[in-house]
Amino acid sequence: MLRACALLVAAAAAPAHDGAADGPRAALTVHPSAASQMLVEIDGSTLSLRLRFQALTLEEVPRFALDQDGDGWISEAELRAQWPSVAPLFREDLSLVVDGETWQPDWRIEGFESTAELAGGVRVWQYAVLVAEREFATTPREVSVHSDLFLEDGNPEHLLHISALGFGAGAQQSVLTGAVRSVRVDVPSEGGILGAYIHLGFVHVLEGWDHLAFLLALLVGVRGWATLLAAVTAFTLAHSLTLALSALGVLALPPGLVEPGIALSVLVVLVWHLRQGAASARPWIPAFVFGLLHGFGFAGVLGDAGMPGFDRGWALAGFNLGVEGGQLAFVLPVAAAIALCARLPEARRLPLAHIALLALAAFALHLVGGAVVSWWTKGPAFLPEPLQALPWAALAALLLAAVPGGDPQRRAATRSLLTQGWLLAACFGVGATLG
Repeated sequence: MLRACALLVAAAAAPAHDGAADGPRAALTVHPSAASQMLVEIDGSTLSLRLRFQALTLEEVPRFALDQDGDGWISEAELRAQWPSVAPLFREDLSLVVDGETWQPDWRIEGFESTAELAGGVRVWQYAVLVAEREFATTPREVSVHSDLFLEDGNPEHLLHISALGFGAGAQQSVLTGAVRSVRVDVPSEGGILGAYIHLGFVHVLEGWDHLAFLLALLVGVRGWATLLAAVTAFTLAHSLTLALSALGVLALPPGLVEPGIALSVLVVLVWHLRQGAASARPWIPAFVFGLLHGFGFAGVLGDAGMPGFDRGWALAGFNLGVEGGQLAFVLPVAAAIALCARLPEARRLPLAHIALLALAAFALHLVGGAVVSWWTKGPAFLPEPLQALPWAALAALLLAAVPGGDPQRRAATRSLLTQGWLLAACFGVGATLG
């Protein structure tokens, strides 16, 4: 997803068209701006390039007469046949300097986009895609791009949008013009990579409401700092394992299983701890079991941000450290507040505890219902969108409440809390609908 978004950033492309000869010209002559897009991607010691340009931009180069049959189009076959005479334009006018060494890529045609078929089976196109790559002796540390492409030969207003991937978290974006023809791509140091991914992991945890809710559900089963340490350690070990396996491409689960599973883990752990009570709960067990699942969720975030094409160990270590830092920044103040509240008189402590548990139960049910609607299936069609999740939340509550075992009094209290939590979630949905 990142690769596609990076390549197409700022591109004013017309919708893809693959039609018959009955009027393809309207779809293939859109020239909103003379702009090309180039993706620069690093993977270890290999630099890969992908360049996308418009047919009309190439037609503006006066020294080329690529329309050999005079039908007004440059067909796919015509460009391929004359590529040996066209390729020098790209090789001479678009170059990189890598660690002080100039590289003029040998471009080859990868394919065409927004195509149409004319009479006689002639295929014409709006965009062509070129690719080139080179492996260097060591991982590149200084990379810059220089482009005169189409500026002297063709259109002096031509723009080259550059996206650089694999150099850190996310893509680096820049634009080359007639006035600014060179740009340096930042290659971060090991410390820079570590810091960037620590920040990414830290921010993700504190913005991830499902992960924070899971930590709260774990705290319901915690009694004392030793138990808290055991639970946090088990969760860390588990999610670090699956995060590493998934990020390195060894093992993966589809988001359609991971995201609903994470939502369900909050509700399951909350109910489990409510029915057992903190005195007999062993929170490190669900922390480890569901931590494996949460690791795949963290890996999805890391995949969306992008891993650098080098020093991946530093990126993975940094993200993990950031995740742990975010967890501690949330858990420690909450645990301290719980410890302080435990010193309050029972008449004041119990109402506060009930309100907190009720809010957590309502949010957990909301997460489960929302995950089912987002990833699996919608609710009844007659319900407004904000209420679509409620039937699935109710079903989850009923199934968990029906699980046998545990102290009857605690089971009854848990059922009551789930009922109240669902009603609170329903009130929220009604409010969202009316609002």
